[in-house]
Amino acid sequence: MNISTGYRHNEHGQLSPPPNEGFTEIPIEKERIVSLEEAKTVSPFPVTIPEYIPAGYTLDQVKFQPMSKPVARISLNYNSPDANYIVLEEMNVPEGYVQGYGYDIEDAVTKDIEVGKNSGKLILFKNDRIRITWINNSVLFTLEGKISEEDTIKIAESMK
Repeated sequence: MNISTGYRHNEHGQLSPPPNEGFTEIPIEKERIVSLEEAKTVSPFPVTIPEYIPAGYTLDQVKFQPMSKPVARISLNYNSPDANYIVLEEMNVPEGYVQGYGYDIEDAVTKDIEVGKNSGKLILFKNDRIRITWINNSVLFTLEGKISEEDTIKIAESMK
């Protein structure tokens, strides 16, 4: 069986990588820890803070990562005394943005859900981790953590 990798033999018989066929790499800056106020100031989109967070969780860290202009990602990291966590990521997305999902069906169950007026995807993992994603006003939200499905939905619906 032959598998094409795009690599070709050069004039010396060595493999060389495929030609760059119009693709260019876009440099992405490193994420950095910022205050919530700074994140709100530097973000190219309005940063949304959940009105509901389960008891015991506190905002531990805010991260900002500029992507390709004018896209950026904000991460809000919440921790609890029992070492559980909630990570809420927000990233503005261009018109027509589409996202795919990949996961092991033996380790996860998915559900289509509604978050406000928006469609979303809820993924329940066997290790008690949960993830929910949805898009609202051209911002992609991803909420992940070791929390209940009920709390996950309450957090998502409190994002106003």
